[in-house]
Amino acid sequence: MSPIQPASLIQVVTPDYLPPAEAPYPTLTASDVIEPPLPSVESAPAPGPTGRSTVGAPPPPNRQPKIAAGFFLSSLAMLIATLFLL
Repeated sequence: MSPIQPASLIQVVTPDYLPPAEAPYPTLTASDVIEPPLPSVESAPAPGPTGRSTVGAPPPPNRQPKIAAGFFLSSLAMLIATLFLL
């Protein structure tokens, strides 16, 4: 069996099942290519009437030590249970 030559099967396909013709490429204008300027830099808001700044609350602390301790204890419990079953 010989391999199929490129574009040889297109002749077998009926016109209803052929892919549509390629659409023309739109012409590019300068407004399509040039980026608009960046917005101006604004200063930070002034502190509120109580003298405090308007900065939000600090993020909550990381819970990784609790997760690591829980993983270690569950692994230790499984190890002890396995040793008791032997």
